Amino acid sequence: MTDSRCAAAHSTDPSPCEGPHDAVLIRERRAVATRKRTGVGGVAITGRADLDGVPGCVHHGARLLASMHGGHAYPGPSNDTGREPGDGAATEAYRRAKTLKPFDWVTRGDTA
Repeated sequence: MTDSRCAAAHSTDPSPCEGPHDAVLIRERRAVATRKRTGVGGVAITGRADLDGVPGCVHHGARLLASMHGGHAYPGPSNDTGREPGDGAATEAYRRAKTLKPFDWVTRGDTA
């Protein structure tokens, strides 16, 4: 049996996924900043920031992004599958997140 929800879906959010479960990668600000640090002598320290983040569908990626402080959306491995060129999943998740309140499903009273 496979899991029917993406990793970005909150356990209390009853809404179904929309599209591929890895259309976007949501990262917190700390993970992004890690890539930009410099070490001794100005040598860049990349660490493993490229592996940090939560893969998700566009819908739950947007809800997660809206519920974070300083999060970022990046294209996931299945980005743009079945979409028109220029309509990137990360851009769509960001656009939707801007219209949502943090933990929007709780404040609206969504139930399973």
